[in-house]
Amino acid sequence: MGHDGAMSRHFLLAARILSIFSVLVPALLALGVLQSGASPQNMLVGLLIQLTPAMVLGLLVTVAWHAPLPGGFILVLVSGIPLLLLPLPFPANFMFAAPMLLAGALFIAGGLSKS
Repeated sequence: MGHDGAMSRHFLLAARILSIFSVLVPALLALGVLQSGASPQNMLVGLLIQLTPAMVLGLLVTVAWHAPLPGGFILVLVSGIPLLLLPLPFPANFMFAAPMLLAGALFIAGGLSKS
């Protein structure tokens, strides 16, 4: 039992670190709107719009943090959204999707090894 518990902790720790990274990257990219030279009101609106995906991902990561198995499945499903919606070449889209996909898989592995 101790070995499975340690493995579960390692999976969940790796998933948490990777999922935090997956939320911070879009949040940091959203800060580019502050350099647009627009009015402060327009910059604030732009910032809120640009931060919406990071806020949604943060909420989903919170779910996965507290319920690794269902949260991991949700993260795996959500990781496909950049592949479908972003008008970038596949490698660039995959760069956005891969960390969340891996984090979801690690949450699932941690949830399965925990039970």
